[in-house]
Amino acid sequence: MTLAVRATALVVTVAGLACARQGNPSGGPADTIPPVVIATDPAPKSMVEDLGIVVRFRFSERVSERPARGDMNDAVLVSPRAGPVYVEPGGELIEVGIDGGLSTGLVYRFTLLPVITDLFGNVMREPFELVLSTGAPLIEDALAGQVVDRVTGRPVQGVEVTLEPFSPMPDTVVYVSRSDAAGLFVFRYVPPARYNLIAFEDRNRNLAPDLREPFGRRGVLLNENDTLLADVTILEPDTSAAQLVRAEVVDSSTLRLVFSDYLDPESVGTVVVSLGAPEGEAMSQVIQVLHPTVWEAQNDSAGVGDAGPSVPGERVLRPGETVTVSGQERGGLPRGVPLPRQEVIVTLASPLSVAVPYQLLVTDVVNINLIPLGRGEATVMRSSSPDSIGSQPDTTQVGLSARPR
Repeated sequence: MTLAVRATALVVTVAGLACARQGNPSGGPADTIPPVVIATDPAPKSMVEDLGIVVRFRFSERVSERPARGDMNDAVLVSPRAGPVYVEPGGELIEVGIDGGLSTGLVYRFTLLPVITDLFGNVMREPFELVLSTGAPLIEDALAGQVVDRVTGRPVQGVEVTLEPFSPMPDTVVYVSRSDAAGLFVFRYVPPARYNLIAFEDRNRNLAPDLREPFGRRGVLLNENDTLLADVTILEPDTSAAQLVRAEVVDSSTLRLVFSDYLDPESVGTVVVSLGAPEGEAMSQVIQVLHPTVWEAQNDSAGVGDAGPSVPGERVLRPGETVTVSGQERGGLPRGVPLPRQEVIVTLASPLSVAVPYQLLVTDVVNINLIPLGRGEATVMRSSSPDSIGSQPDTTQVGLSARPR
């Protein structure tokens, strides 16, 4: 049956059911079982010659014309990318057609996403995958990974993930996937080659990364029979350098500098900070510029001393050692590198004098988008004398300003 005939049949069916009320039979048990695919046409791993084929999925029960989210045409993902996908439900069947048909010599994956529901709102628990070939061999390989937000360290759902052959010229064969609720994606039966792995939030739904959309890219090499894990991080785009917006006196020999952007954790150590004192006042040299996590680890270690961990089984961090933030075990984040912050901690060789304005100059700041040349100036002044770790930071605004340039 053609798609046009099927569409006409659906109109008649819907009209006939317009007066019928969906629901469980009176007094009968509630239907809580989600629909499952019980057969496909063609069969899995078939070799097909008809490039204009309509793929059919038969379910264990009638399915709804409305998916749990989005529209029905978004409920099926076809990889490699083909023309627009048209999905038509009808009774226990879902038919999938592709405008322009398939291309010869490829392996296609039709993935039914877990948004299909039955007439009682029960949603498919897992995606269903159908693999077909139009002439290419079925190569048993897989590439899987997780999409993670580089700033928060959390997995990102619903991100478009593409695998594009690495070559000097654009390639028309683009393999596609989409991250699930855990940020996970997978590619299967992909020809061995070197690829660009690209993830992006397709906010304008044009199937391509744009300048204002969170984006991430990395290269991967997939060999025959590989099962390759390759995570990717995405990041909101930015074209401006970080600027100093606030400086705080934490204690007599520690400053906190706050910036307009998140900073690259691995470039914090290259930030240059100089402190100028009024005539007649002693200078205070900068010892270190630290990521807050590193500074906190140093303070924790110094506070424990010889007494050992305060919590049984807790390992004491060595001075300068970084920690892996919970949730960073995946997503391509370097192990041991903390999440980006908008601040750095500056430690000084000698205490600041009370009520003395010091001129602060910050240069060579690199933000999380790796844009260099961030800078700023501020006047900082210690207004009180507490000088112990854990005391309240001196954040008085008297004589405090920041002048980005």
